[in-house]
Amino acid sequence: MKLLAIATLVACHATPPPSPPKLAKPIDSLAFYVGTWRCQGTDYGPKVEHWTATVEVRPELDGSWLSVRMIGPGANRTDEHKGFDAETKRWVHVAVGNDGLFALVTSPGWTGDRMVFAAEPDDQTRTTFTKLGERKYSHVVTRGDEKLWEKVCAKV
Repeated sequence: MKLLAIATLVACHATPPPSPPKLAKPIDSLAFYVGTWRCQGTDYGPKVEHWTATVEVRPELDGSWLSVRMIGPGANRTDEHKGFDAETKRWVHVAVGNDGLFALVTSPGWTGDRMVFAAEPDDQTRTTFTKLGERKYSHVVTRGDEKLWEKVCAKV
């Protein structure tokens, strides 16, 4: 009985974990994206390959950016940051990977439930981020009419 009373006393007086920072505007339009996701992907290279990955999304820099870490497929790791450039009124996505990958793409913003990113206006490669609900999204990369890869992620 004493152990139960001590455990109850400790639980009642424990310091609650800090709450994540509030997301700044317009980053708050990505609030659904914060959390951990399990993803099923397909690479449409010379040989079609299916893969899995985990994506972890957290607010950073006082909620003015989102930190996105993709773990997988396999040994692949990427660290990414999504934010908004108030001066140019464009969304920014910066990514670096352990395979030497790096990217800087921008988007004019949401069109319905989609946000399309590109490196430059004349670049034919597009990254389309689509909100499929509060607990699901897709991410598709195309070049011209060719689909390079895609993933569909569900919140854990």
